Amino acid sequence: ALWLGNLMRIEAAGVPVMAVHRGCQHRPCWAMAHAVRTARPDIPMLLDPSHLTGDASRVLDLMTKISELALDGAMVEVHCSPESALSDSQQQIRPEQFAQWLASNDKRPMTNDQTLAWYRSEIDELDDRLWDILLQRLRVCEQIGEWKHAHNIQPLQPERFRQIMNQRTSWGTEHDISPETVSAILSAIHSESLRRQ
Repeated sequence: ALWLGNLMRIEAAGVPVMAVHRGCQHRPCWAMAHAVRTARPDIPMLLDPSHLTGDASRVLDLMTKISELALDGAMVEVHCSPESALSDSQQQIRPEQFAQWLASNDKRPMTNDQTLAWYRSEIDELDDRLWDILLQRLRVCEQIGEWKHAHNIQPLQPERFRQIMNQRTSWGTEHDISPETVSAILSAIHSESLRRQ
């Protein structure tokens, strides 16, 4: 609502408006971009894959989102010598890389259903975060394993696992997730946690 109010004030002043999706802290924020696109499809929206990823090696792969999501173009950081750039050298691609991408993608067909593509992008983003969190959890489990080993405690603590399972099963019921699904997910995570301990 805040961005929409600001946008209306800018438009009222007669200033041309264009949206640029730059992500949030070098991560995509597809849900936010989708909300902007849905609320104001009349505003051109560009993709800024350089800032969105912060990583030159990922810029060109992300450019596929332009056609998938029916965006209006891209704003890409290109530099003849990225390693000597005064700022953001890690996210700049070389002109020949950009030219090669343009030559191979200028006739890429548009997707028929951009709504589905937006939702899939949101799912991909959430999956990335989910796997990052899972990895963080497993690293903590490794630290717990080291502590247990130092204190001569067995890795498997059945009472603790039952407690976690009961808590998460109750949470799942509240959110319409079957106990079987919760059990399968948590058991798989617990098994890997024990393996690392």
